[in-house]
Amino acid sequence: MHQPIDLFTIILHACLALMGALVREIRDWEKDRSIPGFIGGALCGAFLGVLAYLICNSIGMDGSMTAAIAGIFGYGSYPMLDALEKRVRHAVKNKDISKKK
Repeated sequence: MHQPIDLFTIILHACLALMGALVREIRDWEKDRSIPGFIGGALCGAFLGVLAYLICNSIGMDGSMTAAIAGIFGYGSYPMLDALEKRVRHAVKNKDISKKK
């Protein structure tokens, strides 16, 4: 059973994901030494953490597990989004939309 969604809980999970993203950005600082890249990575992590919370909440997952998954999503946000982007681009590129079936 899912819990009611409240702003504090969303902010909490966004902060957990933000911490995960910051750990990754600090670790990868040598690859991309830019403040905009650092901030973008952190915000991307926070966004995915909120999405992770909403997904976990909708399936009735325990709060501790949801918090852990939000942090993991935050840490892996860029690689996850890059992989998803490549799959979508590949699917769109390989789909022949000019042929009607």
